[in-house]
Amino acid sequence: MSEPPLQTALAAQKPGIRLSHPDALVERWTARHGEAAALQLCEWNNRPPPLVLRIDPSRVAMDDFVTSLAGAGVEAGPHPFAPDRYIALARGADVRGLPGYAEGLFVVQDPSTLAAVELLDPQPGESVLDACAAPGGKTVAIAQRMKGSGGLVAVDVHADRLPALRQNLERLRLPWVSVHEADLTALPADAAGPYDAVLLDVPCSNTGVLRRRPDARWRFSTERLVRLAATQNALLTAAAAVVKPGGRLVYSTCSLEPEEGEGLVRGWLESHGGFSLDGERRCFPPVDGVDGAYAARLLCNISPGQAV
Repeated sequence: MSEPPLQTALAAQKPGIRLSHPDALVERWTARHGEAAALQLCEWNNRPPPLVLRIDPSRVAMDDFVTSLAGAGVEAGPHPFAPDRYIALARGADVRGLPGYAEGLFVVQDPSTLAAVELLDPQPGESVLDACAAPGGKTVAIAQRMKGSGGLVAVDVHADRLPALRQNLERLRLPWVSVHEADLTALPADAAGPYDAVLLDVPCSNTGVLRRRPDARWRFSTERLVRLAATQNALLTAAAAVVKPGGRLVYSTCSLEPEEGEGLVRGWLESHGGFSLDGERRCFPPVDGVDGAYAARLLCNISPGQAV
């Protein structure tokens, strides 16, 4: 049986039309990753994302949690990217109705967030800043690793996003985390640091999460990318200013574009000799099976009192 005329006509169109992506993204992804990978990425972006949960392994074992979900009639299984901590559910599940929600046993979170938190490696007893924290998924992951010891400050400039952050912290039994509405470039005195570790999860073009934010693909432009990179560079400089000598700064983004990732970090390091690159990770959705993300850990090598 031959294909219907509409499908035949669609198959003959350019990838951007056929897969509902702007030509600018398809072309830059093809140039960087090759045609096959670019098309796989576009197809990935058009698939509805699953519901993924990260459990707190210090409070519940994966097997026990899966069993409790099965008892509630919820189909679920460990996520292959991090099967000891993440679990994937069938679409349509009511998060608030799941076993363990009220007790704070899990948070909704894509496994790609592991890259930044693992590079940050927060330790009990340290002073840590989550500089662009809302809605709080990474804040929670940091706090759980610190085990209630030390100081964690969560800052976000957007007041409308802070209620979700505070609700997450309350539900997950993390009342000791300090939350501030503040601009990173003008931190209040009680949040000014300096810190052993700083996480900077910058606003970006979102090209790594287009399956969750399909509208973002149509806002993409080279001009907007340039403006975002300028903001990211300024935020990175501001974050570096509150890192202790010998401390670490993790820059992270959910963009796939090097102008917001590797390229930006290397360009920033060229003019900030007091910091050095100490590891980076990138998640590419069709390969890793998670959202796109980039994270780099920078070490502060300056002496006390030395300018950043």
